[in-house]
Amino acid sequence: MEEQSKKFKINKKELMRTIKFTLFSISAGVIQIVSSFLLKLLILDKLIPSDATIRFITEQPLETFIAETVGLALSIIWNFTFNRKFTFKAANNVPIAMLLAFAFYVPFYPFQTWYIATVEKSLIHIGDWGFVIAQVTVMVINFVLEYLWQTFVVFRKSIDTNTAAQKQQQNVAETDDGTQDKNSADNAEQAVQTKDKAKDIATDNLSQKIEVDVVLVDAGKDKAKDIATDNLSQKIEVDVVLVDAGKDKIAVIKVLREVLSLELSQAKTLAENTPATIAENKLKDEAVVIADKLRNVGATVELK
Repeated sequence: MEEQSKKFKINKKELMRTIKFTLFSISAGVIQIVSSFLLKLLILDKLIPSDATIRFITEQPLETFIAETVGLALSIIWNFTFNRKFTFKAANNVPIAMLLAFAFYVPFYPFQTWYIATVEKSLIHIGDWGFVIAQVTVMVINFVLEYLWQTFVVFRKSIDTNTAAQKQQQNVAETDDGTQDKNSADNAEQAVQTKDKAKDIATDNLSQKIEVDVVLVDAGKDKAKDIATDNLSQKIEVDVVLVDAGKDKIAVIKVLREVLSLELSQAKTLAENTPATIAENKLKDEAVVIADKLRNVGATVELK
């Protein structure tokens, strides 16, 4: 059940990432169209002769080529900035990531120019709708490929590494801990009763051991001594010392709360102030269980 809940959270997180990327891509497209139109209308039309052309994949007006290139550059910067901070929440090197984002368009921009010209030419019989179909389909191709490029190339090793992402992860962990508070409170009294019962059982066993020792004196001192030694080794009481919480303090805090029935603040204090004695006068078997659970999440523990 817990694993299914975790998968649901991951799927929901990726869905939100895709939605954010889609919205930022749409806004980048708007910026590209508006900036290209304004640049062409207000500046380039007055500076560049209307008959000036350039050969880039296909023959096209020079003012159109310049306007679309500048508009594309502005949309890339916009898309990169907001996706880096809010979609992928990455903390990687900005100049390198920006170069990788622009690198995507080194092959794609020529392809886009060729694709639009080719599709529009092949659909010339339907008039302006050919241009519309070419633009829409190339935008879909651009969206899918750029999402994959940014996910697996630009931000591949830095997704969810910025300050906001780390703070969100910590809040989620604390929220999960909070859901356990009620159960911990309910189990606190039961834990105390269990501990007292364990002590009573240990006392009864110790009494039985003494009686067995007396009975076995006549049967054989050596054998009685061996039995007493074995029983006594099971009754040894030790202290559990948390030497170092390791790298994953959140996991250590969860284990401390589980095995010691502590509040969140108490567990945090122990994890952040090592070395610390977290349990005193524990039966060796119980102490070993506590130590093993902490070691499994990367903590350093000693029994004294």
